[in-house]
Amino acid sequence: MVLEAVHRREPNLFTYGALIHNPQVTGLLQNLGVGIINNPSDVTPNINLFIRSHGISPRERKELQDRGAKIHDATCPLVEVVQKTIEKFSQDGYGIIIVGEAHHPEVSALLEFAQGKGVAISKEDEVRKLPQWEKVCVVAQTTQERRTFKELAKQIRAKYRNCRVFDTICPATGKRQEEVRKLCSRVEAIVVVGGRNSANTTRLAQISRSLGKPTFHIETEEEIGRKDFIGVKSIGITAGASTPNWIIQRVVERIENLERSGGLRGLFFRGIRFLIRSNLYLAFGIACFSYAASRLQGGEPRLAFLLVASGYVFSMHLINHYTDPSPANFNEPYRVSFYRQHRSALLSLALLSLVLTISLSIYLGSLPFILLAFLSLMGAVYRLKIIPPSWPILPYRRLVEIPGSKDIFLALAWTLVIVALQGLSKGNKLSPSLGVAFAFTFILSLVRSTLFSLKDIQGDRIVGRETLPIILGKKKTKLFLVTILALLSLLLPFSWMRGWTSSLSLWLLPTVAYSYFYLFLYHKRVIFQGILSEAVVDTGFILSGVSGYLWSLIH
Repeated sequence: MVLEAVHRREPNLFTYGALIHNPQVTGLLQNLGVGIINNPSDVTPNINLFIRSHGISPRERKELQDRGAKIHDATCPLVEVVQKTIEKFSQDGYGIIIVGEAHHPEVSALLEFAQGKGVAISKEDEVRKLPQWEKVCVVAQTTQERRTFKELAKQIRAKYRNCRVFDTICPATGKRQEEVRKLCSRVEAIVVVGGRNSANTTRLAQISRSLGKPTFHIETEEEIGRKDFIGVKSIGITAGASTPNWIIQRVVERIENLERSGGLRGLFFRGIRFLIRSNLYLAFGIACFSYAASRLQGGEPRLAFLLVASGYVFSMHLINHYTDPSPANFNEPYRVSFYRQHRSALLSLALLSLVLTISLSIYLGSLPFILLAFLSLMGAVYRLKIIPPSWPILPYRRLVEIPGSKDIFLALAWTLVIVALQGLSKGNKLSPSLGVAFAFTFILSLVRSTLFSLKDIQGDRIVGRETLPIILGKKKTKLFLVTILALLSLLLPFSWMRGWTSSLSLWLLPTVAYSYFYLFLYHKRVIFQGILSEAVVDTGFILSGVSGYLWSLIH
């Protein structure tokens, strides 16, 4: 909500208190021009004031409105449910008991909804001191530790005959707490990432320590030192709900570097990281992908086509980063330092690859050259301001600003350079096999691009890039990806049965199944962050090439 206002360039943006309990996010918002107001007396008329996620009391809200602020409510919906529950039962004569930290902003506001008939407790000995109410309503701070809440609720039930208990703990918070307990049984040390003033993050660290695990509660990767993990063979990483993905990625990368720094194992992992960071692994995957698409069209793959496709993707990825590196600061922090360290070499390699790729396309024919030159030009200027401001009919200055353009344009460009380039070179007319190859390439490319946009949704919101997941939302995006893969699963065997394509269509079904597999891994947060996610996803392209090659050996 706040970031959308920033990108709309709305004036006088402020939050009432820290929006969330994470110093890095607060600092980021301040750098974007969003101020913080902690006292209603500092509010001036007509400012855009965002209510923090922990909520505020009715008294504070009225005072802010009376001072002329334009209120934007960013209160967590789950907190609002607790507020309404307290308000309803206090009006019905119930005493309100909140299991939580009395001085936490969320609890302080909730107590005011109780209209003087509420109390906050967090320890067992406080149950004995509770007032002698006839009937009570028990709720929890949304970030409360669930086992503590259940134990205190049990004791409160024993004290009051008329007792209504509502478990108002955030489901995500409860899930994280259980995950930490399971994680502690599998690792030797725990790293908890998040603000030290964050209640839910602090509670994760408390749970880990209570289970006897060495626990490191950190806010950034800079707090991690090699000496902290001497003799530790397995490390678990968890984070609070308010911890941004880019901070988690940096911590993961830092720990991976510590773990894999020496010996043959360290050399192996450094090699893998180099291939993925430099986009060489992706380039090889695209060459394999191009091989499968060529076979699917009924043609004999030529090395020149494979090199053109992989060279184009390789060079465009690097050039786009250097023309606008800001998204990578949040989406791919593990790659940023690598790109900076090897800037001259990588940029020179990208330009050389682009020149050689275009030169090779001339050998393939005039039409392939024209297409590749056009795609290369569009790729190079994708992030640049090329649309004149004098064109009022277009509200955008850059292609990247067009909603959803990143995912759709990337998939379309890959499909054209992999499928259409070969058709133009051979002078092929439109055919069912060409259409199937186009659909196969476009859908798998779109799934990859959209999945990474889903993973990078926080960073894209910060830089103002409207990807498909931002437009559709996370749930609809996942449904969209599953749906288009289902359509491809039907198209491939159908095209074989109709005689449009060879039996290779059936051999490529495992590639589609693999795409379902990595979507499942993402959904379960197994490949949620970092280099691992790229390695797993891009291996799908290699699988398609392997399937195509094995099919050719038999047929």
